[in-house]
Amino acid sequence: MLRLRIAWPFPEHVIRDLATRVKAFVVPELNMGQMSREIERVARRPVRGVYHAGGAMIPPEPILQAIQEGVA
Repeated sequence: MLRLRIAWPFPEHVIRDLATRVKAFVVPELNMGQMSREIERVARRPVRGVYHAGGAMIPPEPILQAIQEGVA
């Protein structure tokens, strides 16, 4: 698990290092995918975004489903 606390400067070296050890990324976002696109650009691995705009927290079920689909 990696929790990005800042978006700039974007930690490309951290994402690239992590990408060598995983086959996909699951990116829950309280927006419409801005961070997912950056991770996909840098990592060159599949990225599954779980998006929710509207102020409420993302329920755990869609995140778990994305994780299960990402490792299948």
